[in-house]
Amino acid sequence: MSRTIRCRGQLAALALLLLILAQPALAQPRRGRPAQENRRADLAERYLLPIRREFNVDGQSRSALVFAPKTSRDRPTPLVLMFHGSGGTSEKSARMVGLHREWPQAIVVYPQGRSRDQGPKSGQTGWRLREDGDLAFVDHLLTTLKAELNVDADRIHAAGHSNGGFFCYLLWQQRGDVFASYSPVACFSRQTREGFSPAPVFHVAGRKDPLVQLQEQMETVRWVQEVNRCSEGVRTRDPGCRLFRSEIQKPLLVMIHPGGHEFPESAVPVMVRFFRRQSRGPVDNSSTDAAGQ
Repeated sequence: MSRTIRCRGQLAALALLLLILAQPALAQPRRGRPAQENRRADLAERYLLPIRREFNVDGQSRSALVFAPKTSRDRPTPLVLMFHGSGGTSEKSARMVGLHREWPQAIVVYPQGRSRDQGPKSGQTGWRLREDGDLAFVDHLLTTLKAELNVDADRIHAAGHSNGGFFCYLLWQQRGDVFASYSPVACFSRQTREGFSPAPVFHVAGRKDPLVQLQEQMETVRWVQEVNRCSEGVRTRDPGCRLFRSEIQKPLLVMIHPGGHEFPESAVPVMVRFFRRQSRGPVDNSSTDAAGQ
């Protein structure tokens, strides 16, 4: 009897050992393929490659990450430009914000800002608000993508964080005939009030923002209310959000989150729902769900 028990115990121990030895192979179905190659293969299943794109704009080399779904060659596809903040990069913006993950059916582009060559922020990457170089980059970027892909020209949107948000307001003023809507985060408008036509806006602000005070941002919000001819705001089902409906169909959605100057993760799905509902032409809203609309 004791011999039988010992045999069973030995068999059980052997089975456990074999199971442990088998785990690495089970956990690595693509054994032998480098991690970078795995990632590229995964991206190639969903997006048109290359994702890192280089552009020559007036003799200057510029770049952007372009997440274009394979369907965008044949089907009219919305496009979003997401501008990083001062000192940021397109890679960090794609990783931290991840609009392309939240809206995989859209073309999502993360442009790379230039390094400043003077001033207190010399050497930091960002977007310049007092010259035309970055506007020319946006023009070139859009022209190139429209030539390569089936971009829905009525559904081009701009989003940006901090310095990228300030740039969004510049785009609204200078390229108001191009974009369907805007989503600036942690910023305010530094432009004069001239040249702005009504447009849908989703503005995100941090209650404890130490760099761009909430009061400054709310002054811009009140001005956008006037431009878009909005009514008083009402709360939506998304925390911290108020919707200001517009008599001319140019709504203003405002999110005030409890944090500071960051791009809050909670804003991403709300932003995508907002963009889905905005168009310079007719849009089918039957399959979308914008916050409070």
